[in-house]
Amino acid sequence: MSLSPYLVQQYLAYIEKLLKYSITKFFLEPFSLSDDSSMSKVHNNIGLNNVIRKLENNGYEDGSGVLYDVNLIWDNACILYSQNSAMYQMAQQLRRWTGEIFIVRENEDFSFWRLKFSYYKQQLYNLIKGSSKTSKKEGSQQTSETNSKKKTTKKPPKEKVIKWDNEKRAALADLVNSLQDEKIILEVIQLIKDKEPSLNVLETEPLEVSLLQKTTLSTLSEFLKSKLGETSDQSVVE
Repeated sequence: MSLSPYLVQQYLAYIEKLLKYSITKFFLEPFSLSDDSSMSKVHNNIGLNNVIRKLENNGYEDGSGVLYDVNLIWDNACILYSQNSAMYQMAQQLRRWTGEIFIVRENEDFSFWRLKFSYYKQQLYNLIKGSSKTSKKEGSQQTSETNSKKKTTKKPPKEKVIKWDNEKRAALADLVNSLQDEKIILEVIQLIKDKEPSLNVLETEPLEVSLLQKTTLSTLSEFLKSKLGETSDQSVVE
């Protein structure tokens, strides 16, 4: 398993911060010395560009591997150069800066995905909250239009829907908000958009699943039944 896209970008950003220091230009590529005996003491001769390429190619399994390779560059410099040399002193300084800059913890990866799920759920909240406002405005207009057409137009067959009392609405809202599968969440968002295309996304307002139109609630319930099956709340999806 490789680092998440979020952590890859975080570590690349940290290396970018290091590159703002002019002395890092001496550590971009592997060290090259004519003294083979000194080079043989180096465990793995790499430069910062090697670390960047490995990150971009998803070559690291966790953040500790990235930090190990970066610090290995400073370690190798201290092996190859004497303590009085400029390279040795620069490597020591870069090691200190690395400790200050590289502050990513592994649990941030989990936090990223949890935040991503929360974002999709928020979109559901926004969509359905918007539907409650638009449906109220359009309700009276639709009623008058329907009455005017009663005498000349045959009624279309009514769609079979569940009797959506407050308890069933609340149960469906809880079920939607408990979703953890990113694909299902996205499909739910698209389903709501298709059923109620006039919805507006209100980023600052919470989503209220229970305020959707009855036909949308029924369609959403059937969709969740097909996706979740026996694991879902049978009182809602049946």
